[in-house]
Amino acid sequence: MRRFLIGAIALALLGASGTNREEFLSTLFANFISESTIQPVTAVANLPPAVSAALDAYGTFPMVDPGESWNPFCIHDSSNPEPDRRLIIAALSPNLVGVHYERGGVSRHSVLELFELSQSGNVVTRCMYSSGLVAESIAELRSAFPDAFTFLHCKPSPGTTPAA
Repeated sequence: MRRFLIGAIALALLGASGTNREEFLSTLFANFISESTIQPVTAVANLPPAVSAALDAYGTFPMVDPGESWNPFCIHDSSNPEPDRRLIIAALSPNLVGVHYERGGVSRHSVLELFELSQSGNVVTRCMYSSGLVAESIAELRSAFPDAFTFLHCKPSPGTTPAA
């Protein structure tokens, strides 16, 4: 699995274009969520620190746990600021983390992000998909991916290279 992952990411990042790149990344994620060793995560505090930091840097406010209050709209009330993202479910394996969350804004939607981690636990690569689907379990993600998701982008973290 690790060799396939490295090859798929390297090819996707170094020159596969358009549909080919999307196909490689879709295969990569499909293989990840089909692994029997992945562990479900239902609290933001249980995500690896580097993944939490990457997610915090992207949103207006920190992400909240499932069931917590959040702002699914594009207008923010400064007297009562609420996060614009809420975790649905995440999945961990030794060097990959998948995070599925709801995001507010002009249109409420869900996001699925795949993070590749180095052996030291730093984020090496981050891939993002968007959907209207809220899959509340890993089983739902397995059955919905890739048909219910739209590939957005995949890029290496600044100053990093995919793990060997």
